[in-house]
Amino acid sequence: MVPDAEAWLERDLGLKALHRINGFKLPRSSDPRITRIGHFLRFTHLDELPQLINVLRGEMSLVGPRPVVEEELEWYGDRKEEFLSVRPGIFGEWTARGKRRPDYPERVEVELSYIQGRGFLKDLLILLRNIPVLLVGQSEGEGEAGGEGNTGGTKAGHALAERASSLQPSFVEAPDPLPGKVAVGGKR
Repeated sequence: MVPDAEAWLERDLGLKALHRINGFKLPRSSDPRITRIGHFLRFTHLDELPQLINVLRGEMSLVGPRPVVEEELEWYGDRKEEFLSVRPGIFGEWTARGKRRPDYPERVEVELSYIQGRGFLKDLLILLRNIPVLLVGQSEGEGEAGGEGNTGGTKAGHALAERASSLQPSFVEAPDPLPGKVAVGGKR
């Protein structure tokens, strides 16, 4: 990602709307914030390797529901606390579905179902089911049903589009207090 990628997303209302409509993700090919090296890292899933440090620190699990951004928590409604009651994982039931990963609101049920029935054997099976996903890759969300960020013709896609259109932009133009400085970190 380019420096200040999150601020770019906030400033560009069209990009932010596309981000929301696509399930809070942008396809690599449509995201101008991704550098050339970033494209390679995402394609090869090497961008996920730093999350192993989070697992070693005890901040994440190897298997669990994927971390979400604050806006995505709205989809969990009154079950938000249940979702937040477990550590997020690098791999999960949702990621194991690869190109057939559902969008919201079905994603909520997939993630919560995992939480309710989690166990060692289930985690082991999820890890095994993620191997082909790592080898084959995930959808770019451009025309494949149920892929990342895909809204084309699915019930979830229509729900996303409807929900995104009802969201009011929270963009406020403000001067950059530290021009040229790069923010490190960020909550996911």
